Amino acid sequence: MAKTVTIERKCEINVPIDAVWDVSAIRFDHIDEWDANVEKSEALDGIGTQSTAAGRSCYMYNGRKTVEKITQFDEAAHSFTYQIVEGLPGFVQSAFNKWTLKRSGEQRTVLEMRVDMTVTGFLGAIMQGPMKSQMGKVLEKAQAELKHFIEQKTVHPRKMKQLRKA
Repeated sequence: MAKTVTIERKCEINVPIDAVWDVSAIRFDHIDEWDANVEKSEALDGIGTQSTAAGRSCYMYNGRKTVEKITQFDEAAHSFTYQIVEGLPGFVQSAFNKWTLKRSGEQRTVLEMRVDMTVTGFLGAIMQGPMKSQMGKVLEKAQAELKHFIEQKTVHPRKMKQLRKA
């Protein structure tokens, strides 16, 4: 029986909403510029919105690859959702990540992330707790790296460490 696991995290970024939107949504296929897990990212072929790519392939420093396709993109609401369509463990049937930006004054933005993963089978049942904990940490690190990149205009120390190894 399938079960949906939901993980939510939010953070405040001390720049206007348009700056966060530009890096996170418009430049969706350039996640390798700031995420410490991603060595290289590429835009997917296909039609996206006028503002962004249809999705991206992410090549991780650990050798893994994921393919992520945008399933919802609302520039006016500063919200987008993508689905991970390749690179999931076998017991994960589907995974969606929704990003929503909210204005918090003129110079601050709240970034909310919500991941919904549908897991199946015995392994999915026993891995729910560990996955929820692990994915929560992944989201927190990604938010910290994005925040640092946008606010400081330089990569986070974790990304710098990966770049030095490469």
